[in-house]
Amino acid sequence: MIRTRWFTFASAPKCGCVWFRKLIEELGIEYRGARWHEPGHVDSLPSITIKRCPADWLQSCYQNLNSIVGPPLVDCFLDLRMNNQTFEDFAESYIAEMPGGISRMFRSYQPSTYTLNLATIRSDVVEIFTRLFIPFDIDFILEFPDQNVSKRHAHVSDHLKQRIVNAA
Repeated sequence: MIRTRWFTFASAPKCGCVWFRKLIEELGIEYRGARWHEPGHVDSLPSITIKRCPADWLQSCYQNLNSIVGPPLVDCFLDLRMNNQTFEDFAESYIAEMPGGISRMFRSYQPSTYTLNLATIRSDVVEIFTRLFIPFDIDFILEFPDQNVSKRHAHVSDHLKQRIVNAA
């Protein structure tokens, strides 16, 4: 968790933390802490987290997690990753062995005062920063470039995506 004068922030890996960190640094928002992926809450400050579509998150997890990343609710996905050669096998193992695992992992970052959706993150940040009276340039946020974006190596069928979402 990191802490600014306006809010705290923590989010699961592969959910846009790099984008958010670079954005607040560019806006000159100072923060303390370095554990972006460690859940936590300070009662006196609003908290912010980011969520993303479970199927997209699982695919990004498969493509990018190669070592222990921190919170146990995320680390458990590494065992599945190491034991499966294809994303489809990885997803099927998740569905069979860990139903509800993605939801439990995302819930570990709650309670959160504000939740950013990765798909609408720019407009969500504008709305939240407005509510928190944080000074910002709206065009700067809306045009801030993507950071550290996972490349899609394989098409995932709509059927498999829906199965992942249902098992999330």
